[in-house]
Amino acid sequence: MIPTAFKVELLGRVDIVDIIDQYVPLKKAGASYVACCPFHHEKTPSFHVSREKQFYHCFGCGVHGDAISFMMNYVGLDFPESIEKLASLVGLTVPKVRGDFSFEQRKENQNKENILKEYNQQLCNYFSTKRHTSHDVIDYLNKRGLSHEIIDQYQIGYAPNYNYLNEIFPNSGIYTDLVAGGLLSQKNQDFVPKFRDRIMFPIKNIEGSVIGFGGRIMDKGEPKYLNSPETILFNKSQCLYGLYEAKNKIRAAKKVVVVEGYMDAISMAQYGVDYVVATLGTATTGQHIRLLFRFSNQIYFCFDGDEAGRKAAWRALTNALEYLRDDKILYFIFLPEGEDPDSYVRSYGKEAFENLLNVKAIPLSQYFLEHLIAGRNLQYGEVKADIIKVAKQLLSQIQVSSLRFMMMKDLASQLEINLDELSQLMGYEKRAEQLKSYRQGLFPAKQIKRIEVTSYNKKMLNWLLINPKLASYVELPDYLEYSEEVQCLLALSDAIKMNSNIKNAVQLEAIFKNTRFSILITEILQESLQKDGQDVQMMNIEENFKYGIAKIKKEIVEREIYELKDLMEYRTLSEDEEQLLMYLLVR
Repeated sequence: MIPTAFKVELLGRVDIVDIIDQYVPLKKAGASYVACCPFHHEKTPSFHVSREKQFYHCFGCGVHGDAISFMMNYVGLDFPESIEKLASLVGLTVPKVRGDFSFEQRKENQNKENILKEYNQQLCNYFSTKRHTSHDVIDYLNKRGLSHEIIDQYQIGYAPNYNYLNEIFPNSGIYTDLVAGGLLSQKNQDFVPKFRDRIMFPIKNIEGSVIGFGGRIMDKGEPKYLNSPETILFNKSQCLYGLYEAKNKIRAAKKVVVVEGYMDAISMAQYGVDYVVATLGTATTGQHIRLLFRFSNQIYFCFDGDEAGRKAAWRALTNALEYLRDDKILYFIFLPEGEDPDSYVRSYGKEAFENLLNVKAIPLSQYFLEHLIAGRNLQYGEVKADIIKVAKQLLSQIQVSSLRFMMMKDLASQLEINLDELSQLMGYEKRAEQLKSYRQGLFPAKQIKRIEVTSYNKKMLNWLLINPKLASYVELPDYLEYSEEVQCLLALSDAIKMNSNIKNAVQLEAIFKNTRFSILITEILQESLQKDGQDVQMMNIEENFKYGIAKIKKEIVEREIYELKDLMEYRTLSEDEEQLLMYLLVR
């Protein structure tokens, strides 16, 4: 786990404007930089980036975040990869955690990966060149109906049917490394190409680097498809073919279609269904689901309608359960008998396929239920008990209680039993009572007085987020009760005083992520960005902030005195209350 302290330091070093400008050209506009949002289609720029706040926000679609979240949400890296990428740009070393590699080992591994990427790219370029020299390959691709544009886009190539190693890698001293990288095979003392006489499909990571290959034989023979073996770059359970080419189209369409073959993905892209990816000869994994959810909240699995297709769909469903969220939906489409995605889109076109998505797609919750009860005789208690047993094991993986509840409700209806009884059989009723009791023990109910929410308090928070040095002026007594905003102000100032490296708002946002104040902090940053820095361009910000602290204290003391005096009308004050009232009156 990467320490929060390192994340805070990293966010203090990187410049979000420079980072985003590498991927999305920005233009200066007032105190911010703007562009058309890379996360949704628009003609008028509403995507704002603040160098001062180190924060981005789109006023069109609402997407927002810091440099790390941009690398994750736009580039498509996971959290550790994003940290590593940004750290390398500013010369920081990600700290070693228990069980992790040392810095020297990580650097050596990174060098090996970079060298192997270069070898893969050289091979990709060679295959692309050889495609033009083979009439058989050109005829094959023409028969498959692939255009020159789509062939170039996916860099489809050809591995010739002879030992071509010396043509690409004349230095035989690197052959052992090429074997480890999955590019060559070794038979006794001889080195031979891994791929021969095959149409070649480069497999790229999310940043566009070639990390492996898939090869398809043109004539009859086995295996029909041959993938690179797993290497330090390539793991088929974590990679999806065509994601690099399709990621921006997926964002624009707000959905992604998952198919099972390279040609399916390429053909669909050519016919306009360009928000498509393919698995690499393996079942859809949880890592695939998590990766796709970075780009879209709607995933459509498109399978053949035969038994094999339905088995693949069920495996995808079971692997996806723990990654489901309220705003993320999975659908399943089963094509008519004898059709695959390639043949269907060729025969009927984009409009017909998208009509399938809109009309025939089955949401995960429905397919879950249909699969469980398909072919089962629900007249028998033993059958119902077996269904409940299977459902319990699967539903326990779903972390979203609302979705799990609705699926249980549908299951109870199909089994013709009471929902409460089903909950009891699955153990959820008992678990809910235990959780309720546990929470009551941690948080005993009591009346807490709250000060009214004021825009001035939010303004004070904004000033502190923009200028952490103002924390030195935050001094408020700990015996008074404060509003949520003032409590947040105190928490922020304490964090700043304890960490002299805090320089900007996103560092504070990182520290308070997943705390009770995280939503409030994000809201204030968004509102501040919309005002384009007007609040912080005022004169004498320190004097105004000090005045604000005094104003908060005065208002709270006056409110406390009023409430204590009001209480005296109904009962006698306790000794502590009397002492507090006297103390406040003489201050």
